[in-house]
Amino acid sequence: MNIFGIAMVKNEADVVDAMLLDARRWAYKIFVYDNGSTDGTWQKVQALADDVIVPWKSEDVPFHNELRADVFAEFRHLARPGDWWCYRLDADEFYVEDPREFLAAIPSRYSVAVKKSLDYLLTKEDVDEYDFCGDFIADQGKITYLSPHTFLESRFFRHRNGIIWDAQKRTYGGPVYPRPITVQHYQYRSPQQIQQRLETRHIYWQRKALRKGKITEADLDLSPLSPDAWREKCPPRTDCLLDTPENRARLQYRPGNYEHVFDSRLQYLRKRLIYLSGIRFFREYLYRRKKGAE
Repeated sequence: MNIFGIAMVKNEADVVDAMLLDARRWAYKIFVYDNGSTDGTWQKVQALADDVIVPWKSEDVPFHNELRADVFAEFRHLARPGDWWCYRLDADEFYVEDPREFLAAIPSRYSVAVKKSLDYLLTKEDVDEYDFCGDFIADQGKITYLSPHTFLESRFFRHRNGIIWDAQKRTYGGPVYPRPITVQHYQYRSPQQIQQRLETRHIYWQRKALRKGKITEADLDLSPLSPDAWREKCPPRTDCLLDTPENRARLQYRPGNYEHVFDSRLQYLRKRLIYLSGIRFFREYLYRRKKGAE
């Protein structure tokens, strides 16, 4: 069994090398698609190129999730049935468990595996107490507080030769393995990184709104954010949990996270049938009321 990773990166020079070297321990191949970085991310990826880490290309195009499908289409011929794709290998995620052992233990009836995240936060007190240099390896030991909520999200699918994945259709889904794999998620790593992240996403959302016609060229705002915008992402420690085994066990799922991930396939289908039956009953009820009014 081999694991193929697809990494979409943009302006993550502070952490990308740490993530790639960590994932290199368990991935057979890691294909990196750089979405137009301007901070040296792509150069760091290229410097790590070897038989596992494959810098595919750097291209500044409007981001959408299905860009990863281009990577899959380019390299799917290397995979065999039973292999796995880590189709979203994010630069700020580090696997606590070895994905090779985790995926090898999943029964063949399951096609998808999800991650459960330990979401680290930079607190107001952290910023007051420590100096952050903006390099993840140097700063990691200072980041010790967690969000009280965890999040489930799919990360792996089992390879099948007939999978269709493009901008219009995805067929890599299927029954979800009920136990998630744990991931350390360092979304906010230093004041410098948070500010850059907010700037990058501000420009992205502005350009996306323009493409969709929600704003005009006259409304387009690409001006820099306030230099202290990063502070909005730093809660007090009283709103967080210190990263300990006891507190990890206390994490609550975020409201709205898809609970059916823990259902068996039969339970999930049963819920869907009940839901669809309810819609049909409601439509019939409205139809009868309309007829009665006539």
